[in-house]
Amino acid sequence: MVIPGENVAIYYRNTLIDQPTVIEDVGYLRAIVKQTKPESSYEIIVSPNKMEVTLVTRFRAGKIYRICDVPAAQKITVRAELVEEIAPEPISPQLVLKELESRGIVGEIRYDLIAQLCAALKDSAAVIVTGIPPRQPVDGRVELVCDLQPRLISAGDAERIDYRERRLINSVDVGEVLAVWHPPVPGMAGRNVYGDEVPVRPPKNQELLAGRGVKLLNNGRIAVAEIPGRPVYRSGVLSISQQVVVEQDVSLTTGNIRFKGDVLVLGNVNEGMEIEAGGIVDLKGNCYHAKIHAGSHVRIGKKLIGGTVTAGIMEPGLTEAAELLSKLQKELQLLAAAGLQLKQQAVQGAPKLALRSDGYFLKLLLETRFTQIPKQFLQLGAYLQKLLENQEFDERSELAVAVCTRSKRFLGLGPLSISSIDELGETAALLGDLKRYLESSVDDQAQIAVGYCQNAYLEASGSISIRGPLIYSCTVISGADLLLDGECRCGSYYAKQSISAEVVGSGAMAATKLEVGEDGYIRAAVVHPGVEIKIGSAKTVIQHKQYYQEYRLDPETGLVTNTGM
Repeated sequence: MVIPGENVAIYYRNTLIDQPTVIEDVGYLRAIVKQTKPESSYEIIVSPNKMEVTLVTRFRAGKIYRICDVPAAQKITVRAELVEEIAPEPISPQLVLKELESRGIVGEIRYDLIAQLCAALKDSAAVIVTGIPPRQPVDGRVELVCDLQPRLISAGDAERIDYRERRLINSVDVGEVLAVWHPPVPGMAGRNVYGDEVPVRPPKNQELLAGRGVKLLNNGRIAVAEIPGRPVYRSGVLSISQQVVVEQDVSLTTGNIRFKGDVLVLGNVNEGMEIEAGGIVDLKGNCYHAKIHAGSHVRIGKKLIGGTVTAGIMEPGLTEAAELLSKLQKELQLLAAAGLQLKQQAVQGAPKLALRSDGYFLKLLLETRFTQIPKQFLQLGAYLQKLLENQEFDERSELAVAVCTRSKRFLGLGPLSISSIDELGETAALLGDLKRYLESSVDDQAQIAVGYCQNAYLEASGSISIRGPLIYSCTVISGADLLLDGECRCGSYYAKQSISAEVVGSGAMAATKLEVGEDGYIRAAVVHPGVEIKIGSAKTVIQHKQYYQEYRLDPETGLVTNTGM
């Protein structure tokens, strides 16, 4: 019996045997000893960004084996033992350099490292060629050295608060430094290992603009406070907002509260009353069937029953007006390009028509291809008229009047008064200025935080969180995320990005609707039958009670899908 061993292949009657086999005639037995040759190889690898070249070397020693002698026996294991190892040959560095040259690789070549790797006779890898990395630009930035977030007042502090203790809310004094502007620094292009230029982007610039109560010094690089108050930084504009403190309930005794800065109420807001603040509204007590409008965050410490609460959207229609201004800017650019094209065609095909004014060609286009522009200017004009009637917007009156005057040139026979197509660019720039001023009045991160909530309307440009045990029959609109900690029964709840809820709906009550944008999602621990889930334009109604579900929009089918969390 012959048993195959290590490092040898045994054939009997030209058939490889891999297990103990009885041999009848040794004349048909053949043993082949495994032999390996020494091997030296290398590989040149260029990184995906073409900034580095790596040399990988591999060395394998050759091995010579011979069959081991064994005494005669009926059962023999045939093995081969190692007799000699043959060391691999070093790799010639010239081969590596020649391949680098053939592949057009230049840059900083490390010749000494190449020679070291080729002669090491062991597997290794190292970077042998590097490009010149680009020096990235430094973006201009505004460094705020003041605290923008108010310091929270504890219950003990609230009991003792008076006008002398306003510094519990963060504030600055006259002359304090608020921010420092660091100008942009351009970068420098680099070179990859093939000698090609690696470009760098131009640096971005973040402007430091001074608003109310702020003065710029040192050529606009340092902002200091001109009045005491709370620093506010919105849309690149740094300003000072002052605060009013109401130490009692907002009632007939105090009257409605209307203030451009922050409002801190230590009591409740009673039925029929209204708070209008340009900054934060911080209510320590309850709000009963009242209205709260804030340019920034709204915090209600206890219950919200009835009424309306908005945050970050002081002027109704302001967001829509800003979007309309953005659309009109793009439409005017397209109109200008179409006007030039139409005028050139007239010069070539109708010389008499080419004598017409630029306003004539623009009027033709507004009546045919760009009929939406006059309609959009009419909508904008209606909004601006309301804007001019509101005393809160005195600072923008001059700009709003200028836009109203320009808008008349795009209505009726107005386009005929346009002497040059270049005026469209000036109008677009004017619209951009107004859009920037409007957006500076909206705090995109304005949030609402309340406890128990019932029969109320809530709207915020940022996130909304309702922490109480019950949210009942409310209408909630969030520009970001919506958090519902308690049981959510009846009503309509919308968030642009996401909704996170505990218990939603109740089979014995009116409908409950949850809605997010197309890219958003809805998560809930418990969802009762009858709850309507809407994502973008797709919606579904829950038929059976579900637990720990996440709802999203399937981009392929356009339907609402749900998966377990």
